Amino acid sequence: MWAFWSERMDRRKLIPTLMPADLRELPGYQRFLEKSGAGTHKRLEEDLRHRLSWEAAIEYGLNARVGRTLFDRGDRPGSIV
Repeated sequence: MWAFWSERMDRRKLIPTLMPADLRELPGYQRFLEKSGAGTHKRLEEDLRHRLSWEAAIEYGLNARVGRTLFDRGDRPGSIV
């Protein structure tokens, strides 16, 4: 996800766009905001890439089975049960 969007969006806009709400209190993110994205924020970018990888793994791994009961019953998206 990071590679795709980093080619299409400026880093100053990309980081706030992809930053999960629960990580917005990180000191590195607060420094990023204080500097309006100026400078390098390698640690913040690492933390964000790590989190996005985790989110993708959870969504398409564990959560692909947990909580997706409509498809387990053979229903189609948009069908009325």
